[in-house]
Amino acid sequence: MNPEAIKYLGVFTTEAQEHLDRLNDLLIRLEKSQAESLGSIHEELMRRAHSLKGGAAMMGLTASAQMAHRFEDWIIALRGLPDEIESSLLSAKLVDGLLTAVDHIGQLLQAEIDETPQPERPPLLERIARQVSSAQLLAERLTTPKNSEEVATESPSLAALHEEASPPPPLTPRFRLSLTIEPSSPMPALRAFLAHKKLDALGTILSSRPSADELRSGKLPGGTLELELSADFIDIARAIHSLTEIAQTEIAALDRNAAESCPAPRDLLAVNVDALVAEVAAAKNAQTSKKPPTLSPAAIDSRGGKEGGVIRGERGEISRTLRVKAELLDTVLDSMGDFLISIARMRSLAAQTAKAHTDDRRLLQMFEGLDALHIDARTLHNQVLSARLMPLASIMGPITRAARDLARTRGRELDFSINGDEVMLDHAVLEVLGAPLLHIIRNAVDHGLESPDERASTGKSRTGHIWLTARREQAHILLRIADDGRGMSAQKLKEKAIARGLISKSQSETLSERAALRLCFLHGLSTAETVSDISGRGVGMDVVRRAIEGIGGHIDLASRPNQGTTWTITLPYTVAIVQALFVRLGETAFGIPTPRIAHVDMAAADTFIDSHGQPYLSWRGTLVPVFDLGAMLRVDTDFWPSNRPRPVVIVDSGERQFALLVDALIGTQRSILRLLKPPLNLIGCLTGVTIRTSGLPAFILDVRRLFSR
Repeated sequence: MNPEAIKYLGVFTTEAQEHLDRLNDLLIRLEKSQAESLGSIHEELMRRAHSLKGGAAMMGLTASAQMAHRFEDWIIALRGLPDEIESSLLSAKLVDGLLTAVDHIGQLLQAEIDETPQPERPPLLERIARQVSSAQLLAERLTTPKNSEEVATESPSLAALHEEASPPPPLTPRFRLSLTIEPSSPMPALRAFLAHKKLDALGTILSSRPSADELRSGKLPGGTLELELSADFIDIARAIHSLTEIAQTEIAALDRNAAESCPAPRDLLAVNVDALVAEVAAAKNAQTSKKPPTLSPAAIDSRGGKEGGVIRGERGEISRTLRVKAELLDTVLDSMGDFLISIARMRSLAAQTAKAHTDDRRLLQMFEGLDALHIDARTLHNQVLSARLMPLASIMGPITRAARDLARTRGRELDFSINGDEVMLDHAVLEVLGAPLLHIIRNAVDHGLESPDERASTGKSRTGHIWLTARREQAHILLRIADDGRGMSAQKLKEKAIARGLISKSQSETLSERAALRLCFLHGLSTAETVSDISGRGVGMDVVRRAIEGIGGHIDLASRPNQGTTWTITLPYTVAIVQALFVRLGETAFGIPTPRIAHVDMAAADTFIDSHGQPYLSWRGTLVPVFDLGAMLRVDTDFWPSNRPRPVVIVDSGERQFALLVDALIGTQRSILRLLKPPLNLIGCLTGVTIRTSGLPAFILDVRRLFSR
C-alpha cells in the first residue's frame, strides 16, 4: 500500500464497499433487464468500476486496480454488442461470473489492505474472460461491413461465445496526448495539473510526464504535459475545450480502437465538438454502431481556433457531501439531548418563578427567551437526528445478492421485488435490521418457495415471488415481506410444539390461529421437512424476534397453506426519542411507550373478577389479567384500599393485553432515550432511561419483555 495514502484508508474503504455493493445490485438488475434499459445500467457499471479502479490505484493496491480494470473491459465488451445479442447472452451463468469478479475484487482489496496472501483467482473468471473475448470478436465482425459470403464464413455464432478464445486485447481506446500551456500563464504547472485531473476523471491515465505529484509541486519542464491515457476521443475533446490557457495540443491513436475515432494525429483545439456530437447522435439514431464514428472532415473547423466548441467552464451544480463517523453523530446527539434536558429544567423553574412574581417583567422576558432557546435547540436536535438517517436501500444490496445466489443454488426461479427502499431509518435501527431481514428472506427462498416443477403442478407460475415493501407511518416504519410459496400450517406448528415439549396439548387447544403461527418464534421449532445449511433447525426465528424487539420493534406474521406467508415488522423511526406515558410507583417514575398503551382508566380492586387467584378486568367484552406494576418491579408503592379507584394502564405486549396498576399518572412526554450501561442493561424489562424536567431519571419499560419473563 502507498504509505502516503494510509491516512485516506478509512474514506477509501467506505467508498470501495459502497461501489462493490452497488456493482452487485447493478449486475442483478442487468440480469433481469430488457434491451431498452441496458444502456443506463452499463453507464453506471462503468462509472463504479472506474472509480473503484482509480481509488485502488491511488492507494497503491495494484492487484485490486488491475482486477477492476479487467472487469471494466468485460463490461465494455458487452456494451459493444447489439442489444438483442447482448440480451441473449446475459444468462445466469454469465452474471454468476461477473458477480464472482466483484467478490474477487473485494477479497483482493481486503488482502492488500491487511497485507495477507492474495486469494487465488476463481476458475469461473477465466471462463468469463473467454466468453467476453469472443463477444468482442463478434461485436467487431458484426459492426464491420463485409459481403454476405465473408459474413457467412467468418461471423461466429452465439454458441461460439462459450468456446475457448485467446485473452482479449485492450478494449478501451488508448491515445498519446501532448498539451502545451501558454507561456504567458502565471501558473503553468497549476494549469497542467487541472488538465491532468480533468482527464483522469474521464478514463485512465497510463503514464504522465511530469507526474501529478510533480505538477502539484510546481514542476512543468518546457511547459508541456505528455500523457498516455485510455478514454473516448469525444470526451477528451470536450475536456480540452473546457480548459483555459492552452497554447497547443496534439493527440494520436495508440491502438486500433483509438484509430477509428482519430485516424491521424490531430490538433484538438481545431476540433468542432458540436459537429462531432451531432455526428455521434445521428449515428446512434441510425443504430449503425455503438462505437464512436470515425472523425470526418466536417468535424474540423476550417477557421481553426475554438469557435463552435463547448462553452468554457460550463458545468452543473456540484452536490457537496461530507462523511462523518456514526460515533461522532451519536456523541453530538447525546450532547444535544443533555442540552435539551437542561433547557427544559430551566424553563420549568422559570415558569414556577414567573407565576410567583407575575409583576416582575424581567422574569417574564427570561421565560420568553428560554422558550425561544428551546425551539432553536429542538430544531438543531432534529437536524442531528436527520443526519443519522439512512435509506433502507443501504442494507438491501447484500440481501438481494444472497436471495439471488440461494435461489440459484436451490434450483428456484425467483422474482424478488423491493418497493419503498428509499424510506429513511436511524442508522442504529439499520445496523440491527440487516441480519433479521436476511434470515427471513433466506428462509422464504429455502423453505417457503417451491421448486418450479412443484409450483407448476399446483397451478402456480414457475417463478416464485418475494415482495418487500416499506413505508413510514407517523413515528414508525412498517416493513412487509411476503411470498407466494407453500405457507405455514398453524395445526402443524401446534403438533411440532407438542412433540418437542414446548407446549402441552391442552394449551394448544386454547391458542388462536395467530398465536399458533407465532409458535415459530420458539427456540428449536421449525416446520421444515429437511434441514439445510440455511434453515430448518429452529434456531433462527427466535433470534430474529429478539433482535427486532431489542430496538423497540415488533414482528408478526400471517400465513395460509399453499398461498404464502407475510411477515410484518414495525420499527421505530429512531431509537433516540421515545414518546412515553410516565407513571409513578411510590417515589419512583417509570415510562411506558405510548404505542404499547391501549387504554387508561380508573378501577377499584373490588370490581375485579377473580379466577384461580388471578384478578381480571372486564374491558371491551374481554377479560384482561391485572398485575400490580410495583410488585412486578419490586418497587414500594402507596397503600390502596380495595374500594378506592386506582389508575390502570392497559398495555399490548404484542400477543395479548394486560392491565397494570400504578399509583399515579404523571403525563405524556417526548423524551430523549439513553441506552443503559452495565449492569442495568442486564435487566430485560428496561429499554433505556431518560431525564425528566425535574432532573430525576426515569426508566422506560419494555412491555413485551416485562411479560415474557
